[in-house]
Amino acid sequence: MLNGDAMTKRTFEGATRAAERSIRATPIDLDLFRNWFPDMPDYVLIDFIYKNYAHRPERARELIPYYSRRRFSFGEVLVTPALFTPRTRERLRARTDGELTGFRDDARKHAAQRARLERAGPPKEPLILRARPDGMDLVEGWHRTIQGLQLWPEGYRQPAWVELPKREDDG
Repeated sequence: MLNGDAMTKRTFEGATRAAERSIRATPIDLDLFRNWFPDMPDYVLIDFIYKNYAHRPERARELIPYYSRRRFSFGEVLVTPALFTPRTRERLRARTDGELTGFRDDARKHAAQRARLERAGPPKEPLILRARPDGMDLVEGWHRTIQGLQLWPEGYRQPAWVELPKREDDG
């Protein structure tokens, strides 16, 4: 499923820099979050934890015990509906059909992702996934995944960070 050579270092660093630029105006220092989540890859830390919790650091601290028992693997996944858990597939369907609403700037974000994918092809920016026994939960990357599946319903390849339980030998 995962191919560790799927994304070049340059592309990954570019995606990390873009995520860092998007949160520069946030009040909490990114280094504080790096101290709290020392084993988390920068891309995941910035695009998921920092982006969502910089204004609520007390909530981020509550995640420390959970993520101290997790690890991440980077590679490429074949994005098809079958990749995802039944719960994620249902949420993707509901958001595509307009049943799940209330997301800030949702229509604008869908339009922007659609235009970007039509222009540049399958996304280079990684998804953030959580491995479950029945498939992958989609943590981050909803707009590009919905639009990607609409453009390429048979599937497409995309880089991903996959959250997994720590192994005993991970320390």
